[in-house]
Amino acid sequence: MQTKPRQDDIRRAQEAEARLKRGDLEGAHELFRALARRVDDAGIWLRLAEIDASLGQADRALHALGRAAAVQPRPWQASARMAELFFELGRPDRSLALLERESARHPGNERLLLLLAQAREDAGQRAEAIEAYRSALRIRPGWPAAMGGLLRVARDELREDWLEDARRMLAAGQLDADERAVLGYALGRALERRGDYDGAFDAWRRANELRRRLSGGLDRRGAQLHAERQIERYAAELLANPPELEQPDRVPLFIVGMPRSGTTLLERMLGAHPQAAGYGELPVIGQIARALEQSRPDWPDHPEGIKDVYPVELLQSMVDRFFEEIRRRGSDEPRFVIDKAPLNFFQAGLISQLFPQARIIVCERDPRDVCLSIFSENFAADQAFSTDLDDLVFFYRQYRDLVEHWKRALPNQVRSVSYETLVDSPEATLRPLLEWIGMPWDDACLDFHTRAGDVATPSRWQVRQPIYRSSIGRWRNFRQHITPLLEAFGDETQPSGND
Repeated sequence: MQTKPRQDDIRRAQEAEARLKRGDLEGAHELFRALARRVDDAGIWLRLAEIDASLGQADRALHALGRAAAVQPRPWQASARMAELFFELGRPDRSLALLERESARHPGNERLLLLLAQAREDAGQRAEAIEAYRSALRIRPGWPAAMGGLLRVARDELREDWLEDARRMLAAGQLDADERAVLGYALGRALERRGDYDGAFDAWRRANELRRRLSGGLDRRGAQLHAERQIERYAAELLANPPELEQPDRVPLFIVGMPRSGTTLLERMLGAHPQAAGYGELPVIGQIARALEQSRPDWPDHPEGIKDVYPVELLQSMVDRFFEEIRRRGSDEPRFVIDKAPLNFFQAGLISQLFPQARIIVCERDPRDVCLSIFSENFAADQAFSTDLDDLVFFYRQYRDLVEHWKRALPNQVRSVSYETLVDSPEATLRPLLEWIGMPWDDACLDFHTRAGDVATPSRWQVRQPIYRSSIGRWRNFRQHITPLLEAFGDETQPSGND
Protein backbone atom coordinates (compact mmCIF):
# COMPACT_ATOMS: atom_id res chain seq x y z
CA MET A 1 0.00 0.00 0.00
CA GLN A 2 1.19 3.51 -0.80
CA THR A 3 2.04 5.94 1.98
CA LYS A 4 1.91 9.01 -0.29
CA PRO A 5 -0.88 9.91 -2.74
CA ARG A 6 -0.28 10.13 -6.48
CA GLN A 7 -1.66 12.88 -8.68
CA ASP A 8 -4.79 10.91 -9.62
CA ASP A 9 -5.35 10.14 -5.92
CA ILE A 10 -5.23 13.87 -5.17
CA ARG A 11 -7.85 14.51 -7.86
CA ARG A 12 -10.03 11.74 -6.43
CA ALA A 13 -9.72 13.26 -2.95
CA GLN A 14 -10.73 16.67 -4.31
CA GLU A 15 -13.78 15.15 -5.98
CA ALA A 16 -14.68 13.35 -2.73
CA GLU A 17 -14.49 16.65 -0.81
CA ALA A 18 -16.67 18.31 -3.45
CA ARG A 19 -19.30 15.58 -3.09
CA LEU A 20 -19.14 15.98 0.68
CA LYS A 21 -19.85 19.71 0.39
CA ARG A 22 -22.85 18.93 -1.84
CA GLY A 23 -24.21 16.59 0.82
CA ASP A 24 -23.55 13.43 -1.21
CA LEU A 25 -22.28 11.38 1.72
CA GLU A 26 -22.56 8.01 0.00
CA GLY A 27 -20.70 9.24 -3.07
CA ALA A 28 -17.96 10.82 -0.98
CA HIS A 29 -17.66 7.64 1.09
CA GLU A 30 -17.22 5.53 -2.04
CA LEU A 31 -14.37 7.72 -3.29
CA PHE A 32 -12.62 7.93 0.10
CA ARG A 33 -12.98 4.16 0.51
CA ALA A 34 -11.30 3.60 -2.84
CA LEU A 35 -8.51 5.95 -1.78
CA ALA A 36 -8.05 4.13 1.52
CA ARG A 37 -7.39 0.89 -0.37
CA ARG A 38 -4.46 2.57 -2.12
CA VAL A 39 -3.09 5.10 0.39
CA ASP A 40 -2.64 4.48 4.12
CA ASP A 41 -3.30 8.03 5.27
CA ALA A 42 -4.74 9.14 8.63
CA GLY A 43 -6.67 11.99 7.01
CA ILE A 44 -8.47 9.64 4.62
CA TRP A 45 -9.42 7.22 7.39
CA LEU A 46 -10.58 10.13 9.53
CA ARG A 47 -12.79 11.40 6.72
CA LEU A 48 -14.29 7.92 6.37
CA ALA A 49 -14.95 7.83 10.11
CA GLU A 50 -16.72 11.20 10.02
CA ILE A 51 -18.89 10.18 7.07
CA ASP A 52 -19.73 6.81 8.63
CA ALA A 53 -20.70 8.55 11.88
CA SER A 54 -22.98 10.92 9.94
CA LEU A 55 -24.55 7.94 8.14
CA GLY A 56 -25.20 6.19 11.45
CA GLN A 57 -22.65 3.46 10.66
CA ALA A 58 -20.99 3.48 14.07
CA ASP A 59 -19.12 0.18 13.73
CA ARG A 60 -17.61 1.26 10.43
CA ALA A 61 -16.70 4.63 11.95
CA LEU A 62 -14.92 2.98 14.88
CA HIS A 63 -13.05 0.69 12.48
CA ALA A 64 -11.92 3.67 10.40
CA LEU A 65 -10.83 5.52 13.54
CA GLY A 66 -8.82 2.50 14.60
CA ARG A 67 -7.05 2.49 11.24
CA ALA A 68 -6.41 6.24 11.49
CA ALA A 69 -4.97 5.79 14.99
CA ALA A 70 -2.49 3.23 13.67
CA VAL A 71 -1.02 5.60 11.08
CA GLN A 72 2.11 7.51 12.07
CA PRO A 73 3.09 10.23 11.70
CA ARG A 74 -0.08 12.27 11.54
CA PRO A 75 -1.01 15.92 12.27
CA TRP A 76 -2.11 16.69 15.81
CA GLN A 77 -5.36 18.11 14.41
CA ALA A 78 -6.25 14.64 13.15
CA SER A 79 -5.57 13.17 16.59
CA ALA A 80 -7.75 15.80 18.25
CA ARG A 81 -10.65 15.15 15.88
CA MET A 82 -10.23 11.40 16.32
CA ALA A 83 -10.50 11.80 20.10
CA GLU A 84 -13.69 13.84 19.73
CA LEU A 85 -15.18 11.21 17.43
CA PHE A 86 -14.31 8.35 19.78
CA PHE A 87 -16.18 10.22 22.53
CA GLU A 88 -19.18 10.96 20.31
CA LEU A 89 -19.34 7.29 19.33
CA GLY A 90 -19.56 6.17 22.94
CA ARG A 91 -15.93 5.17 23.49
CA PRO A 92 -14.57 7.70 26.01
CA ASP A 93 -11.97 5.16 27.13
CA ARG A 94 -10.35 5.15 23.69
CA SER A 95 -10.65 8.93 23.50
CA LEU A 96 -8.78 9.38 26.79
CA ALA A 97 -6.10 6.82 25.91
CA LEU A 98 -5.48 8.53 22.56
CA LEU A 99 -5.25 11.97 24.16
CA GLU A 100 -2.81 10.74 26.80
CA ARG A 101 -0.52 9.41 24.06
CA GLU A 102 -0.83 12.41 21.77
CA SER A 103 -0.35 14.98 24.55
CA ALA A 104 2.88 13.25 25.53
CA ARG A 105 3.94 13.30 21.88
CA HIS A 106 3.05 17.02 21.51
CA PRO A 107 3.72 18.42 25.02
CA GLY A 108 3.38 22.08 24.00
CA ASN A 109 0.03 21.74 22.23
CA GLU A 110 -2.61 23.59 24.25
CA ARG A 111 -5.54 22.23 22.21
CA LEU A 112 -4.61 18.63 22.99
CA LEU A 113 -4.09 19.56 26.64
CA LEU A 114 -7.58 21.09 26.80
CA LEU A 115 -9.16 17.98 25.30
CA LEU A 116 -7.12 15.83 27.69
CA ALA A 117 -8.30 17.89 30.66
CA GLN A 118 -11.93 17.54 29.59
CA ALA A 119 -11.54 13.79 29.08
CA ARG A 120 -9.94 13.41 32.51
CA GLU A 121 -12.76 15.47 34.01
CA ASP A 122 -15.38 13.17 32.48
CA ALA A 123 -13.44 10.16 33.79
CA GLY A 124 -13.49 11.57 37.33
CA GLN A 125 -9.76 12.29 37.46
CA ARG A 126 -9.99 15.65 39.23
CA ALA A 127 -6.33 16.22 40.13
CA GLU A 128 -5.15 15.15 36.69
CA ALA A 129 -7.76 17.37 35.01
CA ILE A 130 -6.63 20.39 37.05
CA GLU A 131 -3.03 19.69 36.07
CA ALA A 132 -3.93 19.58 32.37
CA TYR A 133 -6.05 22.76 32.53
CA ARG A 134 -3.22 24.63 34.28
CA SER A 135 -0.70 23.33 31.73
CA ALA A 136 -2.89 24.65 28.92
CA LEU A 137 -3.10 28.04 30.65
CA ARG A 138 0.66 28.21 31.06
CA ILE A 139 1.01 27.78 27.31
CA ARG A 140 -1.92 30.08 26.48
CA PRO A 141 -2.58 32.52 29.35
CA GLY A 142 -6.06 33.99 29.46
CA TRP A 143 -7.67 31.17 27.48
CA PRO A 144 -11.34 31.22 28.57
CA ALA A 145 -12.02 27.57 27.71
CA ALA A 146 -9.17 26.39 29.95
CA MET A 147 -9.91 28.89 32.73
CA GLY A 148 -13.59 27.92 32.70
CA GLY A 149 -12.65 24.26 32.96
CA LEU A 150 -10.28 24.97 35.84
CA LEU A 151 -12.94 26.88 37.80
CA ARG A 152 -15.50 24.19 37.05
CA VAL A 153 -13.40 21.27 38.27
CA ALA A 154 -11.64 22.84 41.27
CA ARG A 155 -13.15 22.39 44.72
CA ASP A 156 -10.83 22.68 47.74
CA GLU A 157 -8.07 23.51 45.25
CA LEU A 158 -9.83 26.73 44.16
CA ARG A 159 -7.55 29.74 44.53
CA GLU A 160 -8.45 33.42 44.82
CA ASP A 161 -6.01 34.41 42.07
CA TRP A 162 -7.87 32.12 39.65
CA LEU A 163 -11.10 33.97 40.43
CA GLU A 164 -9.36 37.32 39.94
CA ASP A 165 -7.92 36.14 36.62
CA ALA A 166 -11.42 35.16 35.46
CA ARG A 167 -12.87 38.52 36.53
CA ARG A 168 -10.12 40.40 34.68
CA MET A 169 -10.69 38.34 31.54
CA LEU A 170 -14.41 39.12 31.60
CA ALA A 171 -13.83 42.83 32.26
CA ALA A 172 -11.15 43.28 29.58
CA GLY A 173 -13.66 43.14 26.73
CA GLN A 174 -11.40 41.01 24.53
CA LEU A 175 -13.48 37.81 24.57
CA ASP A 176 -16.31 37.09 22.19
CA ALA A 177 -19.84 36.58 23.52
CA ASP A 178 -19.68 32.79 23.67
CA GLU A 179 -16.32 32.83 25.46
CA ARG A 180 -17.68 35.30 28.02
CA ALA A 181 -20.74 33.12 28.56
CA VAL A 182 -18.71 29.93 29.09
CA LEU A 183 -16.41 31.66 31.55
CA GLY A 184 -19.34 33.35 33.30
CA TYR A 185 -21.11 30.06 34.05
CA ALA A 186 -17.93 28.61 35.52
CA LEU A 187 -17.18 31.73 37.57
CA GLY A 188 -20.71 31.64 39.00
CA ARG A 189 -20.31 28.07 40.22
CA ALA A 190 -16.95 28.88 41.78
CA LEU A 191 -18.39 31.93 43.56
CA GLU A 192 -21.29 29.84 44.84
CA ARG A 193 -18.83 27.39 46.38
CA ARG A 194 -17.25 30.39 48.14
CA GLY A 195 -20.65 31.46 49.53
CA ASP A 196 -20.90 34.59 47.34
CA TYR A 197 -24.46 33.93 46.19
CA ASP A 198 -25.13 37.43 44.87
CA GLY A 199 -21.93 37.36 42.83
CA ALA A 200 -22.72 33.86 41.57
CA PHE A 201 -26.21 34.76 40.37
CA ASP A 202 -24.95 37.93 38.71
CA ALA A 203 -22.36 35.87 36.79
CA TRP A 204 -25.06 33.43 35.63
CA ARG A 205 -27.43 36.24 34.69
CA ARG A 206 -24.79 37.86 32.50
CA ALA A 207 -23.80 34.52 30.95
CA ASN A 208 -27.42 33.69 30.14
CA GLU A 209 -28.03 37.11 28.62
CA LEU A 210 -25.06 36.55 26.31
CA ARG A 211 -26.18 33.05 25.39
CA ARG A 212 -29.72 34.29 24.79
CA ARG A 213 -28.48 36.96 22.38
CA LEU A 214 -26.57 34.31 20.47
CA SER A 215 -29.20 31.57 20.39
CA GLY A 216 -32.54 33.23 21.11
CA GLY A 217 -35.10 32.35 23.74
CA LEU A 218 -37.63 29.56 24.00
CA ASP A 219 -40.23 29.29 21.25
CA ARG A 220 -43.07 28.94 23.73
CA ARG A 221 -45.77 28.37 21.15
CA GLY A 222 -43.68 25.69 19.46
CA ALA A 223 -42.94 23.98 22.78
CA GLN A 224 -46.61 23.99 23.73
CA LEU A 225 -47.71 22.63 20.36
CA HIS A 226 -45.11 19.87 20.57
CA ALA A 227 -46.35 18.78 23.99
CA GLU A 228 -49.99 18.95 22.92
CA ARG A 229 -49.24 16.94 19.78
CA GLN A 230 -47.66 14.16 21.84
CA ILE A 231 -50.70 14.00 24.12
CA GLU A 232 -53.08 13.94 21.16
CA ARG A 233 -51.17 11.42 19.07
CA TYR A 234 -50.42 9.08 21.94
CA ALA A 235 -53.78 9.01 23.66
CA ALA A 236 -54.47 6.16 26.07
CA GLU A 237 -56.67 4.25 23.61
CA LEU A 238 -53.93 4.28 20.94
CA LEU A 239 -51.29 3.13 23.41
CA ALA A 240 -53.38 0.09 24.30
CA ASN A 241 -52.50 -1.56 20.96
CA PRO A 242 -48.70 -1.73 20.58
CA PRO A 243 -47.41 -3.52 17.48
CA GLU A 244 -45.95 -7.01 17.77
CA LEU A 245 -42.23 -6.51 17.27
CA GLU A 246 -39.32 -8.87 17.84
CA GLN A 247 -37.40 -7.99 20.98
CA PRO A 248 -34.14 -9.34 22.43
CA ASP A 249 -34.17 -10.70 25.96
CA ARG A 250 -33.33 -7.29 27.38
CA VAL A 251 -35.34 -4.68 29.26
CA PRO A 252 -34.70 -1.01 28.46
CA LEU A 253 -34.97 1.38 31.39
CA PHE A 254 -35.55 4.99 30.36
CA ILE A 255 -34.76 7.55 33.07
CA VAL A 256 -36.40 10.83 32.10
CA GLY A 257 -37.32 14.17 33.61
CA MET A 258 -36.24 17.77 33.60
CA PRO A 259 -32.47 18.21 33.27
CA ARG A 260 -30.79 18.44 36.68
CA SER A 261 -33.57 16.44 38.35
CA GLY A 262 -31.44 13.52 39.55
CA THR A 263 -31.36 11.39 36.40
CA THR A 264 -27.59 10.87 36.58
CA LEU A 265 -27.71 9.85 40.24
CA LEU A 266 -30.46 7.31 39.62
CA GLU A 267 -28.69 5.93 36.55
CA ARG A 268 -25.49 5.41 38.55
CA MET A 269 -27.42 3.64 41.31
CA LEU A 270 -29.32 1.31 38.99
CA GLY A 271 -26.29 0.85 36.75
CA ALA A 272 -24.29 -0.44 39.73
CA HIS A 273 -26.61 -3.47 39.86
CA PRO A 274 -24.86 -6.57 38.44
CA GLN A 275 -27.77 -7.21 36.06
CA ALA A 276 -27.80 -3.67 34.64
CA ALA A 277 -25.63 -1.23 32.73
CA GLY A 278 -25.99 2.50 32.18
CA TYR A 279 -25.18 4.03 28.80
CA GLY A 280 -25.55 7.71 29.59
CA GLU A 281 -27.66 10.06 27.49
CA LEU A 282 -28.14 8.14 24.28
CA PRO A 283 -29.19 10.18 21.24
CA VAL A 284 -30.90 7.24 19.55
CA ILE A 285 -34.51 7.75 20.75
CA GLY A 286 -34.48 11.33 19.49
CA GLN A 287 -33.00 10.13 16.20
CA ILE A 288 -35.71 7.47 15.89
CA ALA A 289 -38.46 10.01 16.59
CA ARG A 290 -37.11 12.36 13.92
CA ALA A 291 -36.70 9.55 11.39
CA LEU A 292 -40.30 8.43 11.88
CA GLU A 293 -41.57 12.00 11.67
CA GLN A 294 -39.69 12.54 8.40
CA SER A 295 -41.03 9.30 6.96
CA ARG A 296 -44.60 10.50 7.49
CA PRO A 297 -45.07 14.12 8.61
CA ASP A 298 -48.86 13.82 8.52
CA TRP A 299 -50.89 11.77 11.00
CA PRO A 300 -53.94 9.76 9.89
CA ASP A 301 -57.36 10.36 11.37
CA HIS A 302 -58.36 8.04 14.21
CA PRO A 303 -55.62 5.38 14.01
CA GLU A 304 -56.14 2.34 16.22
CA GLY A 305 -52.44 2.08 16.97
CA ILE A 306 -49.05 3.24 15.84
CA LYS A 307 -48.96 0.37 13.34
CA ASP A 308 -51.71 2.24 11.45
CA VAL A 309 -49.31 5.16 11.11
CA TYR A 310 -45.99 3.48 10.26
CA PRO A 311 -45.19 0.16 8.56
CA VAL A 312 -44.32 -2.58 11.03
CA GLU A 313 -41.09 -3.21 9.12
CA LEU A 314 -40.02 0.38 9.76
CA LEU A 315 -40.89 0.13 13.44
CA GLN A 316 -38.93 -3.12 13.72
CA SER A 317 -35.89 -1.44 12.17
CA MET A 318 -36.10 1.25 14.84
CA VAL A 319 -36.15 -1.34 17.62
CA ASP A 320 -33.12 -3.00 16.05
CA ARG A 321 -31.41 0.38 15.75
CA PHE A 322 -31.77 1.03 19.49
CA PHE A 323 -30.33 -2.31 20.55
CA GLU A 324 -27.53 -2.02 17.99
CA GLU A 325 -26.55 1.25 19.67
CA ILE A 326 -26.53 -0.53 23.04
CA ARG A 327 -24.47 -3.41 21.67
CA ARG A 328 -21.91 -1.07 20.17
CA ARG A 329 -21.39 0.80 23.43
CA GLY A 330 -20.68 -2.22 25.62
CA SER A 331 -19.22 -5.68 25.23
CA ASP A 332 -21.19 -7.25 28.08
CA GLU A 333 -24.79 -8.38 27.78
CA PRO A 334 -26.73 -6.99 30.75
CA ARG A 335 -30.40 -7.85 30.94
CA PHE A 336 -31.38 -4.29 31.93
CA VAL A 337 -30.02 -1.44 29.80
CA ILE A 338 -30.37 2.18 30.93
CA ASP A 339 -30.79 5.27 28.77
CA LYS A 340 -30.91 8.45 30.86
CA ALA A 341 -31.53 11.13 28.22
CA PRO A 342 -33.81 13.41 30.31
CA LEU A 343 -35.82 14.93 27.47
CA ASN A 344 -37.02 11.52 26.36
CA PHE A 345 -40.06 12.40 28.47
CA PHE A 346 -41.35 13.88 25.22
CA GLN A 347 -41.14 10.41 23.62
CA ALA A 348 -42.65 8.19 26.33
CA GLY A 349 -45.59 7.31 24.08
CA LEU A 350 -43.33 6.22 21.24
CA ILE A 351 -41.08 4.32 23.66
CA SER A 352 -44.05 2.37 25.02
CA GLN A 353 -45.00 1.26 21.51
CA LEU A 354 -41.52 0.23 20.39
CA PHE A 355 -40.56 -1.40 23.71
CA PRO A 356 -43.61 -2.76 25.58
CA GLN A 357 -41.25 -4.41 28.07
CA ALA A 358 -39.56 -1.10 28.92
CA ARG A 359 -39.85 0.81 32.17
CA ILE A 360 -39.96 4.63 32.13
CA ILE A 361 -38.80 6.25 35.36
CA VAL A 362 -39.52 9.95 35.84
CA CYS A 363 -37.17 11.81 38.18
CA GLU A 364 -39.08 14.46 40.12
CA ARG A 365 -37.36 17.26 42.02
CA ASP A 366 -38.41 20.53 43.65
CA PRO A 367 -39.04 22.75 40.58
CA ARG A 368 -37.28 25.70 42.21
CA ASP A 369 -34.08 23.68 42.60
CA VAL A 370 -34.45 22.20 39.11
CA CYS A 371 -34.95 25.54 37.36
CA LEU A 372 -32.19 27.29 39.31
CA SER A 373 -29.79 24.44 38.58
CA ILE A 374 -30.54 24.61 34.86
CA PHE A 375 -30.13 28.41 34.88
CA SER A 376 -26.68 28.04 36.45
CA GLU A 377 -25.34 25.53 33.91
CA ASN A 378 -23.80 25.98 30.48
CA PHE A 379 -26.31 24.02 28.42
CA ALA A 380 -26.11 23.47 24.68
CA ALA A 381 -27.41 26.29 22.52
CA ASP A 382 -30.44 24.25 21.40
CA GLN A 383 -31.72 24.09 25.00
CA ALA A 384 -33.32 27.50 24.58
CA PHE A 385 -35.45 27.16 27.72
CA SER A 386 -32.34 27.26 29.94
CA THR A 387 -31.39 30.95 29.77
CA ASP A 388 -34.42 32.69 31.29
CA LEU A 389 -36.36 32.00 34.49
CA ASP A 390 -39.75 32.78 32.93
CA ASP A 391 -38.99 30.43 30.04
CA LEU A 392 -37.97 27.76 32.54
CA VAL A 393 -41.30 28.08 34.35
CA PHE A 394 -43.15 27.74 31.03
CA PHE A 395 -41.09 24.73 29.92
CA TYR A 396 -41.48 23.05 33.31
CA ARG A 397 -45.25 23.30 33.02
CA GLN A 398 -45.20 21.64 29.59
CA TYR A 399 -43.11 18.87 31.14
CA ARG A 400 -45.60 18.46 34.00
CA ASP A 401 -48.57 18.24 31.61
CA LEU A 402 -46.83 15.55 29.55
CA VAL A 403 -45.73 13.51 32.55
CA GLU A 404 -49.21 13.55 34.06
CA HIS A 405 -50.59 12.32 30.73
CA TRP A 406 -48.07 9.46 30.55
CA LYS A 407 -48.87 8.42 34.13
CA ARG A 408 -52.56 8.17 33.30
CA ALA A 409 -52.11 6.56 29.88
CA LEU A 410 -49.26 4.17 30.81
CA PRO A 411 -49.82 3.25 34.47
CA ASN A 412 -47.87 -0.02 34.18
CA GLN A 413 -44.86 1.44 32.40
CA VAL A 414 -44.32 4.85 34.03
CA ARG A 415 -43.33 5.51 37.62
CA SER A 416 -41.98 8.60 39.39
CA VAL A 417 -39.08 8.79 41.81
CA SER A 418 -38.59 11.80 44.07
CA TYR A 419 -35.01 13.07 44.13
CA GLU A 420 -35.43 14.32 47.68
CA THR A 421 -36.80 10.96 48.88
CA LEU A 422 -34.07 9.08 47.02
CA VAL A 423 -31.40 11.16 48.78
CA ASP A 424 -33.02 10.93 52.22
CA SER A 425 -34.00 7.23 52.07
CA PRO A 426 -32.10 5.56 49.22
CA GLU A 427 -32.71 1.92 50.13
CA ALA A 428 -36.38 2.45 50.98
CA THR A 429 -36.82 4.20 47.63
CA LEU A 430 -34.83 1.75 45.52
CA ARG A 431 -36.26 -1.53 46.87
CA PRO A 432 -39.83 -1.04 45.55
CA LEU A 433 -38.46 0.48 42.35
CA LEU A 434 -36.28 -2.57 41.68
CA GLU A 435 -39.19 -4.88 42.43
CA TRP A 436 -41.35 -2.99 39.92
CA ILE A 437 -38.58 -3.21 37.33
CA GLY A 438 -38.07 -6.92 37.98
CA MET A 439 -34.57 -6.76 39.49
CA PRO A 440 -33.58 -8.41 42.78
CA TRP A 441 -32.14 -6.23 45.50
CA ASP A 442 -28.36 -5.78 45.50
CA ASP A 443 -26.32 -3.67 47.93
CA ALA A 444 -24.15 -2.52 45.03
CA CYS A 445 -26.86 0.03 44.21
CA LEU A 446 -25.94 1.91 47.39
CA ASP A 447 -22.20 1.79 46.62
CA PHE A 448 -22.59 3.44 43.20
CA HIS A 449 -20.03 6.16 43.96
CA THR A 450 -17.19 3.62 44.06
CA ARG A 451 -17.71 2.60 40.43
CA ALA A 452 -15.36 3.73 37.70
CA GLY A 453 -16.64 5.10 34.42
CA ASP A 454 -17.12 8.32 32.50
CA VAL A 455 -19.93 10.75 33.29
CA ALA A 456 -20.35 13.47 30.66
CA THR A 457 -23.01 15.59 32.41
CA PRO A 458 -22.87 18.52 34.85
CA SER A 459 -23.44 15.97 37.66
CA ARG A 460 -20.11 14.26 36.99
CA TRP A 461 -18.64 15.10 40.42
CA GLN A 462 -21.75 14.70 42.56
CA VAL A 463 -22.35 11.10 41.49
CA ARG A 464 -18.80 10.12 42.44
CA GLN A 465 -19.49 10.96 46.09
CA PRO A 466 -21.69 9.25 48.67
CA ILE A 467 -25.22 10.65 48.73
CA TYR A 468 -25.41 14.14 50.21
CA ARG A 469 -28.26 16.61 50.84
CA SER A 470 -26.57 19.93 50.06
CA SER A 471 -28.37 20.31 46.71
CA ILE A 472 -31.79 20.08 48.37
CA GLY A 473 -33.21 23.55 48.97
CA ARG A 474 -30.34 25.21 47.13
CA TRP A 475 -32.83 27.79 45.85
CA ARG A 476 -33.07 29.40 49.30
CA ASN A 477 -29.60 30.93 48.91
CA PHE A 478 -30.88 32.81 45.86
CA ARG A 479 -34.39 33.71 47.05
CA GLN A 480 -34.05 37.42 46.29
CA HIS A 481 -33.03 36.70 42.67
CA ILE A 482 -35.59 34.08 41.59
CA THR A 483 -38.94 35.87 41.81
CA PRO A 484 -40.43 34.10 38.74
CA LEU A 485 -39.76 30.71 40.34
CA LEU A 486 -41.23 31.73 43.69
CA GLU A 487 -44.34 33.20 42.06
CA ALA A 488 -44.87 30.00 40.08
CA PHE A 489 -43.94 27.38 42.65
CA GLY A 490 -44.23 29.05 46.05
CA ASP A 491 -41.86 30.34 48.72
CA GLU A 492 -42.49 27.72 51.37
CA THR A 493 -40.50 24.68 52.42
CA GLN A 494 -42.37 22.59 49.84
CA PRO A 495 -43.63 23.68 46.42
CA SER A 496 -47.09 25.22 46.54
CA GLY A 497 -48.53 22.71 44.07
CA ASN A 498 -49.51 25.25 41.42
CA ASP A 499 -46.88 23.91 39.03
